[in-house]
Amino acid sequence: MVPIRPNPLFEELVKLQARPDGKSVMRQSWEQLLFAHARCDADVLAAHLPAGLELQTFDGNAWVGFVPFAMREIRLNGVPWPSFFETNLRTYVNHPKHGPGVWFFSLDANAFQACLGARTGFKLPYCYAGLDINGHGESVGYYGTRADRQRLPGVFERPCLEFRYTAEISCSGSPAPAEPESFDFWLLERYRLYAAGRNGRLLTARVWHEPYQVVEPEVRTLSVELNDPRLAGLEYTHFRYCRGVKVECFKPEWV
Repeated sequence: MVPIRPNPLFEELVKLQARPDGKSVMRQSWEQLLFAHARCDADVLAAHLPAGLELQTFDGNAWVGFVPFAMREIRLNGVPWPSFFETNLRTYVNHPKHGPGVWFFSLDANAFQACLGARTGFKLPYCYAGLDINGHGESVGYYGTRADRQRLPGVFERPCLEFRYTAEISCSGSPAPAEPESFDFWLLERYRLYAAGRNGRLLTARVWHEPYQVVEPEVRTLSVELNDPRLAGLEYTHFRYCRGVKVECFKPEWV
């Protein structure tokens, strides 16, 4: 089991807000983001992370994020790609050398080529799924069902085949960035991801965007059905919504 780190590492999170030097390999726009978070048993999550990482907690709790959104305006090395919808299930980790970031239990997309490319190049546990986002402005609905056959390259994480969800929210108010050293800042201001190959070797990559401008939405309905004993039955209690950010992604590197 990997270590559990209770220190929120705010100084390290602030450092990672700076744009990395060099040229990004991909640009995209993340839009209509819903951030739903639930407390989770830290020992349960830590037991399933690869060696080399530390599970981060906040006020003694580990947190799992359910994040559906739309990915648009995608350009890979300058070449445009079709837009698609995505959903990720994630938690928060630290690496002693590279700092705090995000670990994904799964990422779903309704674009098979995107799933194939991300599993191959970034070792991320993407799954092909039927996803949809309806509505704009103050009311947004999210819907997803994971495909029962994947036929994608294997990586460290092995997401279950049974995952479906619906969520409907309404938003009002003026968006604002997370306050420094707040719980929102700890959840949202993450500019590094971690993944691992089938043998557990770690990979990391940087992303960069302006800070999220968020509001607290009214959650009208939320149902997340997931046949994963680590993540099933979670109670989502913390919600934020962001209209969108422009994102740069940088070349991954082995740790």
